[in-house]
Amino acid sequence: MRTVPVQIKNLRLGVAALVMLVGSFVGLTVPASAHYVYRWGSGMYYSGDDCVDGYSETSHGNGQGYSKSIVHALKKSGTDTNCGQEFYRPPGSLRVRQALMYRFGNGWSVCGETGYLYNRDTASYMTVTRTYTGVCSPQTYDTQSFAHEYNGYWKGGILWSGGHWLPT
Repeated sequence: MRTVPVQIKNLRLGVAALVMLVGSFVGLTVPASAHYVYRWGSGMYYSGDDCVDGYSETSHGNGQGYSKSIVHALKKSGTDTNCGQEFYRPPGSLRVRQALMYRFGNGWSVCGETGYLYNRDTASYMTVTRTYTGVCSPQTYDTQSFAHEYNGYWKGGILWSGGHWLPT
């Protein structure tokens, strides 16, 4: 008779563990509503000496839209085959242009853009952020970041953040 309460207790623990296990799987399959979307572009440009990485983000920000773009200049050091060392560039050698794009029919339209902005001081990276006071319409938005560094010529590329729904 003494073993019955122990078996029931073990049964209760087993059922509780099973419920928690199933609950954790169900929790993992429920889609989350992201507050922001981003893409990190490692190796947007990769050469024998230097590399350019970029970052592009779209989020709710103040509730009406926020974009963030980063250009990051790196170089190889010694016998290292990967770009892992900061590559400090003089003023005017890093640039970022940012365009907030919105879904329009089967294509994309520009809601707002910055034009090219350049680093004012010697730096290996530059960040551009923009908060919007209103977006063009309730729609899916995507930040298009143009990220480049100058070392004989402009090196880099274009990076899209990924689509994110923004209300008006």
